Amino acid sequence: MEIISKNIFTLLTIIWLIVVTVLLLLPPDNFDTVSRYEIPYIDKVVHIFLFGSLYLLAAKAVDERIYNTSKAVVLVCVIIYAIFTEFLQLVLGFRSFEIFDIIANIMGATMAYLFFNRTLN
Repeated sequence: MEIISKNIFTLLTIIWLIVVTVLLLLPPDNFDTVSRYEIPYIDKVVHIFLFGSLYLLAAKAVDERIYNTSKAVVLVCVIIYAIFTEFLQLVLGFRSFEIFDIIANIMGATMAYLFFNRTLN
């Protein structure tokens, strides 16, 4: 039963990773209907949510006994992915690179790491 649970979380992590990647790399004109200026810093809240939930799913998918991977390694992987996607936006040219997006991404993953280790573990 535990293996099935881990497989479900692995599948959910892969799906969420794809969703996050697509959302972060879509051209900005796809978001014209949702004005981010109505609520100050709503985009940063979205970044915190995206990477916090990505960490929680990935951490739940990783079983230290099977994969010999600590939750801190998962955190580092999520942070590297967060930085990579922000630089990828810079390279693509139709998205903007923002250091505060990276900070929000890292905050989301780190808050989820702290929550996971204190509550869910």
